[in-house]
Amino acid sequence: MILVMSGTKDGRELINSLSSLGYDIIATTTTEYGGSLLGPQKGVEIIDHPLDVEALVEVIQHRSIQILVDATHPYAVGASESAIEAADRASISYVRYERENLEIDYGKWFDDYQAIIDYLQNRQGNVLLTIGANNLERFTKTLSLDRLYARVLPMSKIIAKCESYGLKPKNILGIQGPFSLAYNEAMIEAYDIKFMVSKATAKAGGFDLKVASARNKGIELLVLKRPSIFYPSVYSRIDAVVSHVNNKLQAPSIDRVN
Repeated sequence: MILVMSGTKDGRELINSLSSLGYDIIATTTTEYGGSLLGPQKGVEIIDHPLDVEALVEVIQHRSIQILVDATHPYAVGASESAIEAADRASISYVRYERENLEIDYGKWFDDYQAIIDYLQNRQGNVLLTIGANNLERFTKTLSLDRLYARVLPMSKIIAKCESYGLKPKNILGIQGPFSLAYNEAMIEAYDIKFMVSKATAKAGGFDLKVASARNKGIELLVLKRPSIFYPSVYSRIDAVVSHVNNKLQAPSIDRVN
């Protein structure tokens, strides 16, 4: 049995790859929506809520997990740290899938959100926030609400969170990607954007198209650097993670009824 901590498109692809080899999998996501994206699959059980270290250890021990695959978001530091600790405490193997960093020669890079906010405070112009909803309050507490445009998932609880921060409906762009280059550029034009704030999520997260659209439209791209974490074992390709798992375990023959 394999435990895959997912929540991203890459994680779903990884689960599909491992499942196709006949492995039984417990997949975790932090939300019901994330779990729904996995869809029903033979041999895949879904846990669609956050698990702390203790809960992870309990799942590992009670379900006879042999290896933990961490395919959480590159910025989900707490989740990865919990995964590493749980695997160590339960004495099982841990392997990390980490999206490959893109080498970008455009934009300004920052160590934390506060540095980005400080930079924006001294400059004029509308800001497109493409960082999700969890850290929006940092910006709404300090910067003028009229200049902030938050691109977030169109989920009622997320929209409500944006509204609780004081953002007006016209400043809440509830829409789900992926976003094309043309769409990004159209959004920049429509809202007279001068600054785009993003995480370095790699190509899988549409970061390359954000960079291209910012460059094409001549706006500033402000990027939050990835957190630095030591992973005991890490790969940047899905096939490499699958090979690693196969080296640790022996892929079972597939006898499931589809």
